[in-house]
Amino acid sequence: FTRPIRKVAQVAEQIGQGDFAARAAIVRSDEIGSLAGSINAMGSNLQDMVGNIESQRMRLQVILDSTTETIFAIDERANILLVNKAVEGLLQTTPKSLTGKSMHDIFAWRHGLQPFTVNYDIEGVHTYSNLQYVDSTGTQRYVKLIVARIKDETHAGKAHAIVTIHDETSSHELENMKADFVSMAAHELRTPLTAVRGYLEMVQYKQQRNDPTDVDTYVRQALKNVSDLGGLINNLLDITRIERGTLTLSME
Repeated sequence: FTRPIRKVAQVAEQIGQGDFAARAAIVRSDEIGSLAGSINAMGSNLQDMVGNIESQRMRLQVILDSTTETIFAIDERANILLVNKAVEGLLQTTPKSLTGKSMHDIFAWRHGLQPFTVNYDIEGVHTYSNLQYVDSTGTQRYVKLIVARIKDETHAGKAHAIVTIHDETSSHELENMKADFVSMAAHELRTPLTAVRGYLEMVQYKQQRNDPTDVDTYVRQALKNVSDLGGLINNLLDITRIERGTLTLSME
């Protein structure tokens, strides 16, 4: 009488420990057979449910890993529950090594030249722009941070907020390059323009004193610098045409 009950109890314990494939091989028409059938049905249902959950988790992980932005799921203490594969480019580490760590320990945020603290517990969706931090290689990165609080969390350990990090380091460097380019272009344009002005002032000075000496030379030099200035402007226009894809080449 007790042997089949102990067998059912053993199978129930196996299922409770995560072995959802365990089954009670008992075929009886009494209450013990009914209990064994219920235990087997429970194991089968749990196996299907866990399989579905794992399948959904894998699909979610594939979706997360296919995005270029780094996405964190954190708990109420800002500890990391889940992070996608994009973090490898952001922090030069694996997602697994970050699980359980605090966002406050990983990121020492700065805004401008001042330290900055991100509030991961604030209600709603909040965006923090122009944040900086230094990664493990010593490179300063510029990011935009989006913190989205999850409503109706019911127990500890559940995702409390979703943090999305847009790495804007490349675009920031591009803006710096554009600023440097404008500064350099302005300097290059100013050089021939200053020469033209100098030669024309010399011509004016000579005319005021009715002294034609070297006037032709000054005019030729002014025209040469005007031609150089036109060449620089044409180069700038060509750059614009290249960026727009409208540059027409005359092959010779």
